[in-house]
Amino acid sequence: MDTNAVCNTLLWLVEKCQAADGSFQELSPSQPLKIQGAIPQEKSERTLYLSAYVVIAIQKVINMCPVLQVKNALNRAIEFVSSNGAKAKSTFTLAVSAYALAISEATLQSKSLTYSKLKGEALSKGVGYPPVYRYWKDSLNKFDATVPGTETARMVETTGYALLTVLKKGDKEYAVPVVRWLKEQQRYEGGFFSTQDTIVALEALTEVAILEEKTTLNMDVKVSYKKAGDFQNYHLTEKHPFTKPVEVPILDDLTVSTGSASGIATGSVQTFYYMMSPPQENCKFDLRIQKKNPPQISLFDDDTSQMILLEACARFKPQKDEIPTSGAVVMEITLMTGLQANEQELSKLMNRADQFVRDARIEDWKIILHFDSVSSDDYVCAPLYVWRIFNVAFMSPGIFKVYDYQDPTLECHIFYNPFLDENLVKVCSGDSCRCLEGECSRMRRLDVNLTAEQRREAACQGETAYAYKVQATTSEVEGEFEKYTVTIVDIFNKGTATVKAKKQVRLIKKQTCSALVLQPGEQYLVMGKEGLRIRGEREFQYEYPLDSSTWVEWWPDPSSCSRPSCQDVISTLEEFSENILLEGCHV
Repeated sequence: MDTNAVCNTLLWLVEKCQAADGSFQELSPSQPLKIQGAIPQEKSERTLYLSAYVVIAIQKVINMCPVLQVKNALNRAIEFVSSNGAKAKSTFTLAVSAYALAISEATLQSKSLTYSKLKGEALSKGVGYPPVYRYWKDSLNKFDATVPGTETARMVETTGYALLTVLKKGDKEYAVPVVRWLKEQQRYEGGFFSTQDTIVALEALTEVAILEEKTTLNMDVKVSYKKAGDFQNYHLTEKHPFTKPVEVPILDDLTVSTGSASGIATGSVQTFYYMMSPPQENCKFDLRIQKKNPPQISLFDDDTSQMILLEACARFKPQKDEIPTSGAVVMEITLMTGLQANEQELSKLMNRADQFVRDARIEDWKIILHFDSVSSDDYVCAPLYVWRIFNVAFMSPGIFKVYDYQDPTLECHIFYNPFLDENLVKVCSGDSCRCLEGECSRMRRLDVNLTAEQRREAACQGETAYAYKVQATTSEVEGEFEKYTVTIVDIFNKGTATVKAKKQVRLIKKQTCSALVLQPGEQYLVMGKEGLRIRGEREFQYEYPLDSSTWVEWWPDPSSCSRPSCQDVISTLEEFSENILLEGCHV
């Protein structure tokens, strides 16, 4: 490591960023900490966090720059954190402050005070003492044991700092359930939730590994299905401590057990499931992305006939009493097949004088943009120039994703397709895809000319894969599609689907098909081509596209449809239903 660079950095911090009271101030517009919840003294809270963080950083490298100016600055910062650490409003700030004091030459009183308060904010799971798990949340909100918990990057980071403090205090027994909780938050790929929490968690677990007595790994591991019996056996040794990932073919619970053995082993299970898009309950941004007209070009410019200008915009949605500006934000735009980013224009975006974008790069067919923050006042919009390098049939939509850099799990996303005017749109769930015809399905309403036999012919013709009477329940918009959840009332033709009456399926239409609307509570006759079959936890789920090949007919309720023409249609629908249910599709 370059000692001169370290010293110069420390001197710059001391001269430019340290206040008279010993605290450190952030000079850039980037927010070092996005405080969660309603904290009245948010400025002082951010100052305390940053000062504690700088104390930790200086402590790590002070031996490389033993300059009196830096030592005096460190002592003033320690004094500031000592005086304010126990006053932290956020558990996260409290944990960082407690660790900063634990590794410094602070007074025993200030160390004990912050450590006691930190232990008082610990949450636990499991009966007995010590509990099975011990961890910390990122705020002082009271824990409700009846509400399912959701682990976050900030929880992992908070618990990581708390564990480092506990280890520094030498409280090994107290640390055991903390280590157990932290290890179980590790993701299948090896990291945790984000880069930042992964670094802190791995530092804490490394300290644990240094302190633990070394045991020789020699272990037989048996993996069994709960109902179906044995699945696979493994033998782990020092020379072979890992196994290859295997696919679990049977949908059943797994039991992992060991016999007499030495060492510690960790198993991970990754579950795949398919959906149009993941839930966004924690989404904190409004998003929009649209195709714009590119600027006029001169006769001397290169051919730009295949150039497309996309405008990707995001606006922060603060919660009640939350400050109206986000922390560091990442925009991620996955390019659709056949599109290529214009790297020259991307460089211009990053090199603007106002430092509008902190970083911009292309990675795995994604445009990734980093912003210091995003305001709630107005949209932050980034112009993206892309080239259409070849045409693609059945093009799937691209994904526009925005998330907080410190916690990528709290993401927002929408789908986009600048070619919606083209003939076919492909709708996918996982690896299964179906094409929606360019024309929208039309709603048949009170067509007195349709006979029961005509409906039966439509339900039984070779191209018809299903025919259901359904009742609409809910609808939701996902990207460029609208999805209706409907309950099956009667099944006239189910093809290869394993559906049953009273079960729910989904019907999908393009948002541009505004004339086709299924009203909640109303019933419909729906017939069409094969849908998407999606493996659920216990059974298959089905999604059916609504396009020009789909028959959608309103099935009125007799009690609310008294006109003679309406009663005639109901009578014909009931005749169709009775005939096909009794006789099926056989002539």
